[in-house]
Amino acid sequence: MRLVAISLFFAAVLCLSASAQSDVQVGTIDPMKVLWGPQTIYAQVTSNADYPKFISTQIRIEFTGRYLNPKRSYRSNFVLEPGVTVAMPIRFEIPPNWGDAKIDLLMYDVIDTLDVYLPEQKIAEEHSRLTFHLPPDLFDHFQERISMPPFTENSPLFDSELLRLAFILFRAGKDDRAIAEMTKIDTVYLRQIIWKWKYYDFLAHAKPDSALRPTFPIITTAEAEEIRPIVNKTSSQLASLIQKNMKGYQRVVDSLMTSGSLPNDTNLVLHGGTVLFQKYPVVTALFLWYHLGRGFVGGNFPLDVYRETDPCNVHIPLWMYAVRGGDLFNGHHFINFSVTSGKPILQFADSIPEIRCPEVYPYADRIQGNEWNYASNDAPEFFVLDTTFVHPALRALGVGSEKILQPAYDALRATVEKYEPGSFVPGVNFWFWNQVATQTADELVKKRVISRRGNGHYRIEALK
Repeated sequence: MRLVAISLFFAAVLCLSASAQSDVQVGTIDPMKVLWGPQTIYAQVTSNADYPKFISTQIRIEFTGRYLNPKRSYRSNFVLEPGVTVAMPIRFEIPPNWGDAKIDLLMYDVIDTLDVYLPEQKIAEEHSRLTFHLPPDLFDHFQERISMPPFTENSPLFDSELLRLAFILFRAGKDDRAIAEMTKIDTVYLRQIIWKWKYYDFLAHAKPDSALRPTFPIITTAEAEEIRPIVNKTSSQLASLIQKNMKGYQRVVDSLMTSGSLPNDTNLVLHGGTVLFQKYPVVTALFLWYHLGRGFVGGNFPLDVYRETDPCNVHIPLWMYAVRGGDLFNGHHFINFSVTSGKPILQFADSIPEIRCPEVYPYADRIQGNEWNYASNDAPEFFVLDTTFVHPALRALGVGSEKILQPAYDALRATVEKYEPGSFVPGVNFWFWNQVATQTADELVKKRVISRRGNGHYRIEALK
């Protein structure tokens, strides 16, 4: 095992409440090992009770100081028999990342291991600080950040700098031994991670040499810089087109109101046409993504990015990409199409929303999870739509758009294939279109063609 940190701060505090002192005593707790990966420490625990006690432990790990700071939380439950002293095993895993890691161990004497922890149930706590230093030979690799699709930073497969760098190194032709040596990660632990990447279709053996390669596109800085003018041209042309077509859009809305099909009352939020009065969500969510983006990005694939997964435990191999250069070469829209109870739903945000994930996450035995929520400040505004009203208005906005989109598509494809033949896949289109949609919306706001509404986060459900 390699030691990958040269700094360690350790502090332990035994907090025994008056009611618990006579029942459970916590003795020596093993120190944390200064390495990445799974480990087990033991706590000496004595029961003075005349009946079984339920002991629950929680390990919280949080990195700080880097642009990616993974978090982990682990719980373990034990039955402590009366009048015994045991070495209680506590298992957890330190994710591979550089920077400072804060590790908290909390122990509770509980009635039910499924209950929420109460402060008075805490019988011991221990706090450790580890510092994992970036090897000097890797400094050049971190002049630019490695970006992936929104919310991948919540996945334990992509939430650290080392994990993302490994994909870049695999793309460059390195094998697992070379990557382990460069990053100072234990080879056995790296191979455990590689097994997960292969299982979830993010890494595969490529022909003709069967070397491991990422299954998604890796966009270099040079490639992103060459694509940037295509993004700028496309977004500028679309912004001008939308501004020009706003008159046609308004004529459709006026015609619907004149016919009596669309009520002239913006407060009727459950009417499937009144969303047309809100130009910002119409242009950003419905026109740029629903009307134009679906075809440009997905082609024959529906743009249900987080289908059978969620933003807390992202598994999106079809839409995956990695790009060097950080925010300079990335859009900041969040988009997802889904179907619930037979109704299509569009979730959109003009900035990546903050979300709340369960404390013990991700689930080890499944991909899909449904226990995430928006942070209160990023909760979306709700709209409904009826395609009978909305589609004619969107078509009016899109008159002439094919003359912009096809040349952009062809130019993007030619550039991508030049750098890596066979890599023009939906993930590239998703990355490209997010930049285009972001810049187009920002330019329209700047020109006062549309005005941002609320927090820019919307949930739009189709009535039919």
